[in-house]
Amino acid sequence: MEAILALLATALATLGLYLVLPGARILKPKSPFSAIIPLVAIGVGGIILVAVDTRNIKAAFAQRQWPTANGVVIDRIIVGDRAIRPLVTYQYIIGGQSFTAESDLKVPGFGLRTVRRDTAETTLLGFSPGTAVTVFYNPDDPRDSHLRPGPTWNMLTRYAFGIVLFGSGLFGGLLICGKAPRREDAAV
Repeated sequence: MEAILALLATALATLGLYLVLPGARILKPKSPFSAIIPLVAIGVGGIILVAVDTRNIKAAFAQRQWPTANGVVIDRIIVGDRAIRPLVTYQYIIGGQSFTAESDLKVPGFGLRTVRRDTAETTLLGFSPGTAVTVFYNPDDPRDSHLRPGPTWNMLTRYAFGIVLFGSGLFGGLLICGKAPRREDAAV
């Protein structure tokens, strides 16, 4: 349902932008069908990204409602040569059974190498070995756990990119197939 609302809002915004543009069509291909196929592909690609990432983002936000347990940091290191990121190893106990897991703390792996290293080092300052942490764990599978529940930056980026693709495909299709009313025509 959230995906449909996002796509509907994008479609309405695109239609509004199209109607506000002055003059006739901006794009004038020799055949409207030669340009429609790529635009449909772009729009469908956007719909797929929004649909898939809506489900993933919703599941990631649901992690915030998972039960919590007290855990302890066992180790912390910085990993990666190009995509440098922090890695925290932690341990927690659920129902008398001990679990060990790792988390990159959802730190994005982009930017200059020195910035990524600085970000990883700064993030790890609060995760010294022996530090108590709150662990969010899946009640159906306690091995599935997170220190920072919620969506990752790449989920949100793909979602936004999907909306842009959908809007671009729709807008391009309107420009090619439709005709915006001319201001002179509207005045008559």
